[in-house]
Amino acid sequence: MPPQRIVQPTSKARASCPRRTSAAIVSGALITRIGRYRIYPILGLAIATATLAVFFPVAAIGLWMLSSWGPVIWFICAATETVMHAGFPDLFGARWPIVAAHAAVAVIYILFRVAIHRRRRMQRR
Repeated sequence: MPPQRIVQPTSKARASCPRRTSAAIVSGALITRIGRYRIYPILGLAIATATLAVFFPVAAIGLWMLSSWGPVIWFICAATETVMHAGFPDLFGARWPIVAAHAAVAVIYILFRVAIHRRRRMQRR
């Protein structure tokens, strides 16, 4: 059986993802020249990448379906990513825009929930 040819990402793909972001790791932009994924120096980064790669799409589906578990899963993802970047910046990198975006979305969600609750209470009267 002849050895399988491993397709390498283009130099443009490598240049567009120079940092070790979760999306770059999952999409394969960090494949080495011999065609293997680079070994993670930190096991926590591998676990966080795999967990968030599964949980964020599940949260998106739950939010899109307007189910009650969607915001819960999103909160778990946001809290995990916030703890990663704000609590352990040496390991995961200090990505303050991500932390700020999660905080802003959480505040907006809470304001909408309070407005919906007040509107329902006013309709009952």
